[in-house]
Amino acid sequence: MNEISFGHKILFFLPEVDRLVENKFQMPVSFEIDASNACQNDCDFCMFAFHIKKNRVHLDMDIYRKTLWDFTRHGIKSITFTGGGEPLMHPKIVDMITLATNLGIKVGVVSNGIFLDKIQNISEKLEYVRVSLDSASPDTYKRTKHTAYFYQIVENVKRLVDEQSTHVGLSFVITDVNRDEIDAFYDLAKSIGVHYAQVKPEIRECDMESQTEGLDRSKFFVTERYNIDEKSMTACKIAGLIGVLNATGKVYYCCIHRGKPQFELGDLNHQTLLEIYSKWRPHFKPNLKMCGGSCRYMNYAKVYENCRGDRFIPLRHRRFI
Repeated sequence: MNEISFGHKILFFLPEVDRLVENKFQMPVSFEIDASNACQNDCDFCMFAFHIKKNRVHLDMDIYRKTLWDFTRHGIKSITFTGGGEPLMHPKIVDMITLATNLGIKVGVVSNGIFLDKIQNISEKLEYVRVSLDSASPDTYKRTKHTAYFYQIVENVKRLVDEQSTHVGLSFVITDVNRDEIDAFYDLAKSIGVHYAQVKPEIRECDMESQTEGLDRSKFFVTERYNIDEKSMTACKIAGLIGVLNATGKVYYCCIHRGKPQFELGDLNHQTLLEIYSKWRPHFKPNLKMCGGSCRYMNYAKVYENCRGDRFIPLRHRRFI
């Protein structure tokens, strides 16, 4: 487990990345959908607090249905309900999951775990559920998220694990408040019986080495954080594989910058998905000065750059064994 990173998933999509790097048309292969911009917590490290506090809305169901049909037409195979806000706060989240899976679209959920009981009876429809716990004690949870749901979430996760109907993980964003609880977090995850524990540095922190100093990588899936560097445009190209639909109906260039007007690609209230990705995205120039710090897509860019060259050509023939 310690030798495999989330960035290695890019190996499944080398031809698609090639097209993006060559400025050819390529639809996303997956979408992050913010079912809701509302959230019960007020996390210190939330990247989208500025947006969701002003736009506490749920995704319109008509837009969602239209988008699902567009997904089936354009070969988009998977959805992650995430945030933005807390996806399980959408009053029709069960219907949203069911509609997608009935169309053959794979669905995952990233949640704070407070309303996990809402999807317990349909958990077999999900590929995975990852709960952002970010602590190993109620005190640290409250200091980090400014609410008191720790024990409720732990019990919710235990019940979901007992169902044995989907893959369940716990995640932990490393901050100055909780860094001393990493080992305790692993022990908690192990006692609950989740399939994996994920740790990742706070995204606004740029020093990956100091953030993960002393971390036993054999215990966790580690999501690396890399600073923007000379390969940053490759990272920006790779961002095209992951569509981002906010609860407002707007589509964004980059998951890290959802909610920022400078990264808005289009609006499904007025445009089709194909219009956005065929007419607007190929010509969109991101403002890298706004990025700074670390970038999620650098994980994928580093793997992709290491797999270029003639000796890796067989990796692009993925339909053959």
